Amino acid sequence: MKNVNLNLKPPALKRVLFLSFFLSFCNMVVAQQSTFYLETWQASKGEQPALSLDRVLSTPSRIGGVYTVGSSYNESGGYYDLLVTRYNLGGTIAYQDTFNLPTPGNIIAGAITTNSSLTELFITGTVYNGSANSYDVLTLKYDFNGQVDWYSTYNGIGNGYDGGSSLLVDSDTIYVGGAITDTTGLFGALCIKYIDGGTEVWDRTLTPNNRNLAIGTLSKGS
Repeated sequence: MKNVNLNLKPPALKRVLFLSFFLSFCNMVVAQQSTFYLETWQASKGEQPALSLDRVLSTPSRIGGVYTVGSSYNESGGYYDLLVTRYNLGGTIAYQDTFNLPTPGNIIAGAITTNSSLTELFITGTVYNGSANSYDVLTLKYDFNGQVDWYSTYNGIGNGYDGGSSLLVDSDTIYVGGAITDTTGLFGALCIKYIDGGTEVWDRTLTPNNRNLAIGTLSKGS
């Protein structure tokens, strides 16, 4: 097997990857569960290239299908696109799409969810948005046919490592939880409220004199 050397650009992506994996690990420790299933099909060719980040998220879609979201290496540009796929019940691809900003940069998915009817896909994560912003929170919505309905980026006060790690969709309102870098270089907790369409309603941050991360899931109160 050929060894693949991932030349991640910019080098700071390694730090963001560590944060992403750390968030996933904490989620796993907080809510461990065992899932048993009978494998009826497996996608193993073409859908997730070898030169891709080892992080793939999945959630059910309508009529027994599944959405998967990961990162795909763009060889011509030297960065990682977001790779979004919807599979039908039998494992055939209903659609597959790659996404990046007009000025592209590395994208890592942090969390995905759907609306109540499983027909719309919401994604949050982090995207490299130039040297001035570094990594910003990225949030976007796909319709059932694989078209990007809207996307939004959020730059924290420190212009550092910002990313989304959890999502909650309540009718036409979307809440994003994650982490930002403050002006001192420390991580702080973040929550953003959007209305469907990508308009930001408000944002709340918590950045005391220690390292806080928004770990786990957002939940709807009574």
